[in-house]
Amino acid sequence: MGLSGPMLRASGIPWDLRKVDRYESYDEFEWEIQWQKQRDSLARYLVRLSEMTESIKIIQQVLERLPGGPYENLDYIVISSKRLLNRIK
Repeated sequence: MGLSGPMLRASGIPWDLRKVDRYESYDEFEWEIQWQKQRDSLARYLVRLSEMTESIKIIQQVLERLPGGPYENLDYIVISSKRLLNRIK
């Protein structure tokens, strides 16, 4: 049985694919791998909480890099509510 993600990091192994394989653009931002060595439910919980904090740090950095000025999405779709409800069913 193999572990990955928060389960792996809550088992004392500070390994994250986003750092190791330079996944997407994560290497352009400052963030730390969150890990615990207790190997229990509390460790998994703490890893997930601290990962949320790191995610907020990444989001703040992304927002700082966004260019200023107005933004308009010209690629949008208008769907009637009836058609949307039929799609959900």
